[in-house]
Amino acid sequence: MRSRSPGSCRERFGAGYCEATGGEAEVRTRILSVDDFPYGRLEVKEFGSGKPSVLVTAAIHGGEATGVFAARLLSQYLADVQLSGTVLVVEVSNPQGFRARQRCSPYDALDLNRVFPGKPDGTPTQVMAHQLAALAEEADYVVDLHCCGPHGSPYILGLFRESEGARELAKMLALPVAVQSAGTEGQLFVHVSRQGKPAVIIELPGGGEAGTVDLVAGRRAADAIRGLLVHLGMMPGVRPQSGPQFYGPLERVVAKDSGLFIPQVAPGEVVKGGETLGTIEDRPVIIEKAGVCTVVRPPSFVFVGEGLASFAPQQEVHEEVGC
Repeated sequence: MRSRSPGSCRERFGAGYCEATGGEAEVRTRILSVDDFPYGRLEVKEFGSGKPSVLVTAAIHGGEATGVFAARLLSQYLADVQLSGTVLVVEVSNPQGFRARQRCSPYDALDLNRVFPGKPDGTPTQVMAHQLAALAEEADYVVDLHCCGPHGSPYILGLFRESEGARELAKMLALPVAVQSAGTEGQLFVHVSRQGKPAVIIELPGGGEAGTVDLVAGRRAADAIRGLLVHLGMMPGVRPQSGPQFYGPLERVVAKDSGLFIPQVAPGEVVKGGETLGTIEDRPVIIEKAGVCTVVRPPSFVFVGEGLASFAPQQEVHEEVGC
């Protein structure tokens, strides 16, 4: 990203707008701000011009740092690429939460990913949601980067049963697992999907209070989005051929006993029905259905009712699309 002097900026839609000149890549930066609040600025990096357009967001939940790393890698790559279309990248969508390394804003205690489409005259979180929703209206595709915790594995989350567009978007992302969302309202990708646009989340390992970054998963996500741009004809390259396996909504596996839990399955591992997830004091914990474990608790002492894993059952969803 080339440096820009303050004199190169003009106003657009009430937000600062800077354009880099020279070189082949077309790169611009918008600054969207929430008045009177520190860390209330959203930096939007805009690459290329025209259609199609893709919006990539990260750190809507402030502590989910692997997505920030992936978005930064994507920005660094796009700064030197001539695009046929537009990519908007918001590397930190919740700067207040990101600075505090927490899910919600320290100013109003709201979860940004539960208040979309937001309000133009609301609290800081609601105003940011309104600004991000407006960006999403400009885009033809939306990819929202999140973290599923340090003991998870990458997967795509979307409303695949009701949105053929979301399903096709997932197929263009070279990740092996796609999970049906429960469709909780107020999320950016749900709001966009309800408007008829393709939108998904990519969940990545990492995050938490320490702002942990999984470098391998972050690179993988950046590569998946680059593959998406190739699929859309926005840049040259070889189209990834491996699409995801689609699974049903996540289920929580909880401890029925107390004691030392030793897992026998790794995050991201596909299992058959009747397989052993792990043991608690040498007593097996059985997974009844076939599917994939998206999160698996590491060896630890557990108590009755505590979570051991997140599990998505194997499920064909293409016949239910449009129902």
